[in-house]
Amino acid sequence: MDGAQDFQAGGRDLGKHEATLVAAYNIRARARINIEKEELPNRRPTFLNCLLSSSHSGGRGPDRAVCSNLKASLEPGTMTRTAAWLCGLLLGFLWVLPTVVMSTPAELCKTINTVNTSLNFIGRRQHMKHYFPINYTIRVHYEEIFRVHNISRLRARVQGLEARELQNLWLLVNQQVLKRILRVLPERHPSHKYTSDLEKLFRMVQQVFQQVFQQQQLGPQGEEREPPERIQEILDRMSDPDVKEWKSVRPKALLDNCYRTMHCLFEDCFQSNEKFCSVLHWRRGRKKLPRQA
Repeated sequence: MDGAQDFQAGGRDLGKHEATLVAAYNIRARARINIEKEELPNRRPTFLNCLLSSSHSGGRGPDRAVCSNLKASLEPGTMTRTAAWLCGLLLGFLWVLPTVVMSTPAELCKTINTVNTSLNFIGRRQHMKHYFPINYTIRVHYEEIFRVHNISRLRARVQGLEARELQNLWLLVNQQVLKRILRVLPERHPSHKYTSDLEKLFRMVQQVFQQVFQQQQLGPQGEEREPPERIQEILDRMSDPDVKEWKSVRPKALLDNCYRTMHCLFEDCFQSNEKFCSVLHWRRGRKKLPRQA
């Protein structure tokens, strides 16, 4: 009687053990089927497939040679060499990237940054506002009021307009503006030296600009290339002594225009993500950062 009970208990334990083995096998089989369904027909086996194949035999499994190569690629020495190669490739790309992105030559950017330093907000406010009578204005041509929205308008209206043509226009306009300010300043005026130094600096920038773009300013036959018609009209009106359209503008407003349009036309000379060619950028600047406007 006792032997029969022991036999029945052993049968129950064996049945439970077999049921556990069958359940575990079914779980692993379902997991393998799901993985194989997700893989493409000719896809190389992943590291997970290689682990599954090593835990059971039979059925369709990944290529042992491929799994060996995959595991070998994860060895510490191989990973170190691969990481070093990728880092070298990344550093080489970062070294070349600035020369690809920067369209303005480095020597021109150097002089532009010097102009940027001279046109700082404190200098403009002190020499073009505080040292002048309240609400003092000077007469300039309409074309000499060169703002950011004028750049956007020219880009929209003149087809094929190049950046260097706008940059050259900016140089010529602001040289003329500085000359007009100098004409109203006595030599002993506290703003005379500041304005005179700026005018000399612009002439230096003009020389560097011509040297840098000397080849691009020549036509196919070696002759000097003519600027676009719209740009030439602006230059002609600025030099016309009989023009009747004059505007009265404050000196600081003229240099503010010079500063803002410089950042728009030479924006790759300034390491910033700001949208300098947006009128809204400078309006926000007056509200939040008045010293940078």
